[in-house]
Amino acid sequence: MVTAAQIGRATDSVSDRPCASDISQRAPGQRLHSIDAKLQIISETSIRLHTRFMTRQKQFLSEISAVCSHHERAALITPLQAVGTAVFPQLLRVEEERITHASHPIRVLPLLFAGLVASPAVSPEVELALGISCLCHDASAVKKKSTTGIKKGSASASSPEQLANEEESRRFLRMLHEADGVVELIKAVTAANALLKGDGCSPIGSDALEVATRICAVHDTPSLRSRLPLDLGTPAGAALGLFVQADSLAMVEYGDGLRTQIPVGPMVEPWARGEPLDKETVGKQAVSSLKSLRSRLGAAFGLNEHGPLRECFPNRALGEIAERNASMWQAELGEEFGRQIG
Repeated sequence: MVTAAQIGRATDSVSDRPCASDISQRAPGQRLHSIDAKLQIISETSIRLHTRFMTRQKQFLSEISAVCSHHERAALITPLQAVGTAVFPQLLRVEEERITHASHPIRVLPLLFAGLVASPAVSPEVELALGISCLCHDASAVKKKSTTGIKKGSASASSPEQLANEEESRRFLRMLHEADGVVELIKAVTAANALLKGDGCSPIGSDALEVATRICAVHDTPSLRSRLPLDLGTPAGAALGLFVQADSLAMVEYGDGLRTQIPVGPMVEPWARGEPLDKETVGKQAVSSLKSLRSRLGAAFGLNEHGPLRECFPNRALGEIAERNASMWQAELGEEFGRQIG
């Protein structure tokens, strides 16, 4: 890994080189100076990108530590930071493609911990599996297609067959996204275990890896209007049920509302489509997201999706958080969104 001292020395050496703007003033024959200037630009760009990457990775790992400490899960800090170190480059690539923002795992993690408080006790392995699932579940570079995207892209399609084909494509991409995400999870845990062993720490065991893999492999099932495929009475099934609720709750996360510096809740899909994050755009998406949230949870758990929002969540704590977030969006976006809360 490049150290700060090495970056400093590289920056010092770059500053002694001629500026690229000076090259145009020189005779055409001075090609060596031209090459030197190009190398300077490449070096400066490389240092700038590396510094930006290291800054964001450091913040990401710091937030993992802060969330775990706040929720009294100190034992999870070391393994989750190892996984976070391994998966973060992939999360940035996914963000650059506007598939999922790299901050998403950090926003789901505290929701998982909040849900655990209102759940039956789980083993340390399952808690670790939930954390790993949180960091890796959306690391796939396969771009999903939302129902909103189908409506926008098929506005001119009058044929039911065309719409059916679009829906089939959406289902296929969702399943491919899950499968590719499992691959990224296994790669991240493999790399994390190498880091942990190198630091003299215990590696992530097969029990935690198995549960995390099973969660990631089917975590998007409710978006396909299907019941969860694991028995909710088993440790893996209970963990999946909690994870789906926390991940779905992120659809109506509030943060600081429209003032939030990164896309949260109903801001995420417009961000992914490159649309403006103004009140009108986010307001329309908020209504759609809340309907989708109700539908997802109704499909996953077989509960009444038309009642009060908090009752759509089997986990009481997460239901209360969802209702509180939705109320804050209502205050900011208006009554049309408020009518969807129930």
